[in-house]
Amino acid sequence: MDKEQTEKELLKPLNRKTKEFLRKLKRLFQRASKDVLSKLTALFVKLDQIEEPTLADANRYGDLNRIKREITSLISDLSAKVKAMIIEFLEETYESSYSWLIFGVLAALGIKLARPKTTLNQMNLPAEWAPGDVQRAIKSKQMDKAIETDRKKTIQQINKTIERGFIERKRFAQVAKELQTDVGLSYNRSKRIANTEMHRTREKATLDAAKKAQSRGINMKKTWHNVGDERVRETKHADHVHLEGQERMVNQLFDLGINKNGVHVTAEAPGQSGDPSNDINCRCFATYEPVL
Repeated sequence: MDKEQTEKELLKPLNRKTKEFLRKLKRLFQRASKDVLSKLTALFVKLDQIEEPTLADANRYGDLNRIKREITSLISDLSAKVKAMIIEFLEETYESSYSWLIFGVLAALGIKLARPKTTLNQMNLPAEWAPGDVQRAIKSKQMDKAIETDRKKTIQQINKTIERGFIERKRFAQVAKELQTDVGLSYNRSKRIANTEMHRTREKATLDAAKKAQSRGINMKKTWHNVGDERVRETKHADHVHLEGQERMVNQLFDLGINKNGVHVTAEAPGQSGDPSNDINCRCFATYEPVL
């Protein structure tokens, strides 16, 4: 499966699926933003008789603290939904990526199986070629940590925005606009998490498929590729431009050079190094071919 075939049959369909997923994610955040604003609206309506309500006015009867608790619950619920959505998408990404490479390897060996109707529909593979524990394969402590960090940061920022609004006696429209910005920043962070994890999972799946072929006596070669545009990272400590074309056998490591901490970075596949400067928002991909 060369670079052109991989881009056409795997990457492009997955990119379309990713865009569809991100649209759904954005709608989820838009609904959350409306829910947060409704809480603030209720408080301003209650304080409508006061010309310029202060922080003390807002919390005179515990209203502000109550709204903070409600917002904490809203954002925590949002965070849980985001995590569930991402995990579901990662499962689909892993299964489709894994099966795509397996079908390609079998075809290269002259073993003909009926392909799925699209490259993004999982088809039952012979037991000896089936993937292992998909849940274990997609599990990511980094993702869990990032989602929880975003949850805490968003709650803290929203509460700070509301308090500052009363302290500085801002109008409702101004506070509402700032709250929408806070939720929007959370969406951007979740989008980055989803993109990073989708990429990691896709590359993990094709690597696992190549390893499966290797375990069945088929020597597999892998090649690192970048996407070839101006956004490909090219820094002193994370240079993916010059990784283009680096070849290894499937059980060997790619050499990514020295990172900013002076550590020699290696990886089994793109997105698998454990080094944030190399992995976050990486778009590189590996191709695999049987060595016949």
